[in-house]
Amino acid sequence: MKWINNLSVKASWTLVLVAFSGLVVVIGALGLFANHFGREAFTSLHERDMAQISNLDSAYSQLLRARIQMNRAAELIRTPSFDRPDPLIEEAQRLLDSASENFSQFTASDFEADQQALVDQLASTFQSFVNNNLNLQMMMLEERDISGFFSGESRVDDSSQHFVESAEAFLVLPPSGVTICLYALSRFHRYFLWRDCGSGHCVAGSGGSGMGRA
Repeated sequence: MKWINNLSVKASWTLVLVAFSGLVVVIGALGLFANHFGREAFTSLHERDMAQISNLDSAYSQLLRARIQMNRAAELIRTPSFDRPDPLIEEAQRLLDSASENFSQFTASDFEADQQALVDQLASTFQSFVNNNLNLQMMMLEERDISGFFSGESRVDDSSQHFVESAEAFLVLPPSGVTICLYALSRFHRYFLWRDCGSGHCVAGSGGSGMGRA
């Protein structure tokens, strides 16, 4: 260590500046690494949240469209015309199957510990809505039991409301406010369609986006 004692003042200050500059570079590099890692972690969580919301929203939309098709088929059976109800019934069944597939993808996702109980409740209300209500309505349509179909609509409305309430409870928790806002806009647009479907006053437009009152 004698060489340090033999350094001139100028050399000592130069050494101090070099050491300080190196420290600044190391701290800066660590900061850049932490920022990059944080961005990747945030992006990963955001993509996971968006995938969950996308699957849930797709299932929700397809259930809505299935009910619309079922109500249209019921009206054709009650008041026969040149149009046949069978294609509508087949389309409704396809939408129910697709909704179940999307919801299965939703439940297969990774959730936070505080979300899991709400996901389980949401899965229970979904199964009740589809298996105990919509599938029963489909059976009545296939058997041309129109009186049974329309008498069961109030029960289906109650079940659909429970499903929507469970979905809303889950959507309170995601950390992304943007995600919640995007879904809320979509859900607000569809609320009136759900209500009209329950009353039998709904029709289907092109691609599901042109739906409105009859």
